Order: sequence, then C-alpha cells, then structure tokens
Amino acid sequence: MGLIGTGVRAALTIGVVLLSSCAYIGEPLPPALKIPQAIADLRAVQRGANIYVDFTPPALTTDGLTIAKPGPLEIQINEATPAEKVIPVAAWVGQRIQLRARTQGPSGRLSDWSNVVTLNVVAPVATPTALEAKAVPTGVELSWTGSARAYRIFRDQALLATTPRAPYMDSTTEFDKKYDYEVIGINGAAESESPATVTITPVDVFPPDTPTNVTALSGVSSIELSWDRSTAADWAEYRVFRDGKLLASSVSGPSYSDKTVVSGRAYKYAVSAVDRKGNASPVSSIIEVILP
Repeated sequence: MGLIGTGVRAALTIGVVLLSSCAYIGEPLPPALKIPQAIADLRAVQRGANIYVDFTPPALTTDGLTIAKPGPLEIQINEATPAEKVIPVAAWVGQRIQLRARTQGPSGRLSDWSNVVTLNVVAPVATPTALEAKAVPTGVELSWTGSARAYRIFRDQALLATTPRAPYMDSTTEFDKKYDYEVIGINGAAESESPATVTITPVDVFPPDTPTNVTALSGVSSIELSWDRSTAADWAEYRVFRDGKLLASSVSGPSYSDKTVVSGRAYKYAVSAVDRKGNASPVSSIIEVILP
C-alpha cells in the first residue's frame, strides 16, 4: 500500500503542474498590417537642370513596429506622373508642380501620401564663374561672374550672406586665418547645380594711413614736430625722417622734439606710421623749417 500511494501522489502532482501551465492569456491578436508610417518631411529643391527629392524614410509601421528595410518608393508629380528622386527639369520649366511620395511595407501595403511640396520650376540657374577672393585692408573682397538673380555666399560651409550681385565684402575676417568660400546662383527657390569655390588666407600687407597735418615749430635749440594721431587699430609706432634720412623710430606719440639741430640751418622733415606687422606708410608731406 505504501508503494501504490507514493505513485498516486506523484501522478497527481504532475497533473497539477500541467494544468497550471495552461493559464488563459486572452483573445489572440490580429496580424500586424505592417503599413509604413507616412513620410512627414518630403523636401525638393531645383539645382541646375534637376530637381532633387529627399526625405527621412519611415522607421515604424502604423502598428508601431520597426521597419528593418524601407520598401519601394513611389513619387508623383501633380498626383499622376511617376518620378524618380532626381527629376530632369526640361519638361517642367515654367510650370508650378506639386510632389508627393509614399513607401511600401514588408507586406506590400502602401503608406499614406507624404506632405506635398510645391515648386515653381525655372530655367536652370548657371553656376557662377571666375570667383576670386582678394585680401583688402577691411577684410576679404569676393568677385565673380554670373547671370543669376541673386547669390548665396557660404564661408566654411555656413551661410554668410545673400546678395543681388558681385562684388561682396566680408568684413568679419582675420589676417592669417584660412577661409573657404562658396557662391551659388539662385532664382527664387532654384539654385545653381554646384557652387563656385575659392580658398584664401588673408595676409596683412597693408600699412596705416600716411600721417597728416605735420607741423614743425622752432623752439629753444630744438625743432618741435607734431601730427595727427593714427587711427589704425594695429598701429605700432612712428618714424621721423630728416632731410630724407631716418632720424628716429619707435616714436610712441604724434610728436617729436629734434634737439640735434644747428641755428641758422634749414631742415626738411617727414613722418611715417608703422603697424605691428612692420608695414610702413608712405612718408607725409615734407615740412621745411629754419632754426633761428
């Protein structure tokens, strides 16, 4: 009886375990439709002779499931004409077109249509030519040739300005720093296919302005010189010339006293301003004076 009782208890225990594993989990879920979410950021731009279409592929289905691989793309022009992501403009110049797109999911079902992009298609905008960058005292001057209605200027890949014509002055540059410029032509929303490019590292070879209003007065055993102060931001010193030869350098202010003079003799003076790079201005007008 002891052996039989043990076997019965074991069987009952197994039965209880099996029954407990068959718990009720609710009604079965319907199969996922696997329809991609609609494209939400369709973009299109005319560059040169083509229209380029771009967007962010949907990452989820309408059921919230992840899309591992985007399905085929359908693009329409004016809700009818099939199109590719690169569309030649030749057939659409002078027309106002609307573009939309949708994708196909893993099950073959199509998403809803994307947002609509409207473009006024124009004749291709030519890329500007003969782009040049020249260092000038106030910055970098850009010049180019082109027939576009306006131009966008980029510096180091960031939009710097929009201008109706050349030339353009970039007054925010620094000497000894490299800059990459791009210029594209625009006509409304249309752009030239590729930008004109140029690189420049402006170097300071520009002296301060020539000193003005130089005066010379006879003193007691000296001749006193004065002139207007330089307004150059990088001014460093003045140089004083007498009779065509350097008399003094590293003069720190707009005046100088010449005590190496002889009574009864005539002297001719001129002054030059010098910047921190050593660029010296032309000498001023010559002032002649006789020490009594």
